[in-house]
Amino acid sequence: MKSENISVYIDALRVFIAANPEVKWQGINLNSPSQVDVLNWGGLVEDSLIKEVKAYQRLFRLVGENKSELIFSMLENNLHSAIQIAAMPKQHFFTEYSTLFFEQEKGFVEKIFKKAKAIRSQILLSYMQRIQTSEPHSNTMKSLQA
Repeated sequence: MKSENISVYIDALRVFIAANPEVKWQGINLNSPSQVDVLNWGGLVEDSLIKEVKAYQRLFRLVGENKSELIFSMLENNLHSAIQIAAMPKQHFFTEYSTLFFEQEKGFVEKIFKKAKAIRSQILLSYMQRIQTSEPHSNTMKSLQA
């Protein structure tokens, strides 16, 4: 069920997305102040909306272009990322959220779930690699090879 607080943020997010039609959500770095500063905030307060904008971007990368209404519906139903979706049992995701995807082509829910799992795997592998390369034994090996 959608709460009033979520609804206010979704409404502000809708205004923000509409005010920035030229933005390539797939590639913009929302952690870069220089890229965030050029966005049209249209009087909206960046600090209070950036969390929702980042969630919009994560879902955009998951579901693809021309699916803004689906993304807004997902956000209204407390879905914010591929990691969150991938953490759910498949049957739970299908049972709880398949109605959000009713206008999409057949198999879209399955495709989204598989893509969420793939994204989660990529993130975990990247994280593990970063941890392993920062281990003391890794630094020792680097200096021995040089």
